[in-house]
Amino acid sequence: MKISIIQAPQMVTLSNYLTTVAIPPLGLAYIKASLEQAGHQVQFIDGTGEALAKFTPFGDYYLRGLPHEEIIKRVDPDVELIGLGCMFTPQWPSVRLLANGLKEAHPNAKIMLGGEHSSALPGIILESSKVDYIVLGEGEETAVSLANALEKNEKIESMPGVAYIHKGKIQSVPRNRIKAIDEIPWPSWKDIPVEKYIEYNQPHGAALGRSMPMLATRGCPYRCSYCSSAQMWTTKWIPRDVKDLVDEMEHYMRVYSANDFHFEDLTSIIRRDWIIDFSKEIVERGLGDKITWQLPSGTRSEAIDYEVMTWMKKAGCRILSYAPESGSERMLKIMRKKINLKHMLKAGKDAVNNKMTLQANFVLGHPEELFIDVLKTYALVIQCAWIGFTEVHMACFYPLPNTEDFEKLKQAGRITDLSDEYFSTIFQGADPLRPISWNHRFSDRQMQFLLLLGYAVFHGFSWLFRPWRFFSMVSNIITGKTTSKTERILNESFKKLRYLGRSA
Repeated sequence: MKISIIQAPQMVTLSNYLTTVAIPPLGLAYIKASLEQAGHQVQFIDGTGEALAKFTPFGDYYLRGLPHEEIIKRVDPDVELIGLGCMFTPQWPSVRLLANGLKEAHPNAKIMLGGEHSSALPGIILESSKVDYIVLGEGEETAVSLANALEKNEKIESMPGVAYIHKGKIQSVPRNRIKAIDEIPWPSWKDIPVEKYIEYNQPHGAALGRSMPMLATRGCPYRCSYCSSAQMWTTKWIPRDVKDLVDEMEHYMRVYSANDFHFEDLTSIIRRDWIIDFSKEIVERGLGDKITWQLPSGTRSEAIDYEVMTWMKKAGCRILSYAPESGSERMLKIMRKKINLKHMLKAGKDAVNNKMTLQANFVLGHPEELFIDVLKTYALVIQCAWIGFTEVHMACFYPLPNTEDFEKLKQAGRITDLSDEYFSTIFQGADPLRPISWNHRFSDRQMQFLLLLGYAVFHGFSWLFRPWRFFSMVSNIITGKTTSKTERILNESFKKLRYLGRSA
């Protein structure tokens, strides 16, 4: 079957930290690999990676990458199935416009859409766009089953993992999680401009070398009230075989000269024995002093102690992100954030003593948060600075679709229409200069002040306790070098300013 898999252009702004990341499309590369293994003919169009320095106005934002019209022209005229991804809800207005344009240009082709946003809102997507099928949850098995059925003109009814409209009603049957994840083929990077991403050098974490994104585990066993991962992955956590994982790393070292690996896992470290085995495998192969690896998405600290940290450092781990989210025990209970703050701080000390770069992620503005809770978060931020955390990230709360917090806001009448305006508010949650407050106690302007104050509190105390860090950061920004995510974000923001200035 002739299939086109398309990575849509990325919606960006200058100050949104999420849009300072430009990495190869890992999820779609996994889908591509499974479809190719099943014998299908797959065309891949990377609407972001093929034009990383091109920015096109899109409402109040920009699209980084190829314009929709150019993407549509590149699609094989004989295409039978078109696959798109939409992991992040704010990107949906652009992806919807692209999907509709593809359907108009190729009316006989079916369009399937995957990703976390798709799994959260399948009915709304199907009713408001020209998408034919939603791939729910993990996509590898479902995409292959759907393509096989369409190729053989078999019925789709009751196919696990697929949502679609049948006789005017939304039909969907859940698919069980893939347990044998080591049998999933490695991502297929053929025809994907990996080298362009590496040269552009804006990975998820700090840019420490020639970076490649990877997955070491799948799923997360926790159910935080604000997180949408349970919709996509359920709460089952499955790690890969460490030998297969390191084999993949060595493959990228040979093919792409990669030496810096960014694990995009939801929660990499759940089992102490697994992370030690993974680190030992790297060390035993003599790679510990040849590579670096990072956990930029954030991980749990509960399974990390000094021994674990020591093995991770020997294996090349240089950057860790913890996600306490709040310094208030009251808010942690409300958000169902099962974290021991004292243990996190101890694990932080162990990381600092091993000379690792360490980040802590915080969320302000939860609808039930009080000002006293914000002050407790600032107190924890100061403790992080005292211990030696390198950076913090302060995000404004935003209600992702079908999360527990989202449902509470719907019941309270705060969310009534899932329009593009709502998607925009989520996009601005990751923008400290343009936040939208969902807490009636704080206005948008006050929320902006609280976020910026959080950064000021951390860096003020960090530079007070370790003044050399200020001069190191200034030097790195001037030279374009990055040793932390903060420096990489600033570097990318300056890049976008230059590119946008040229196109003005």
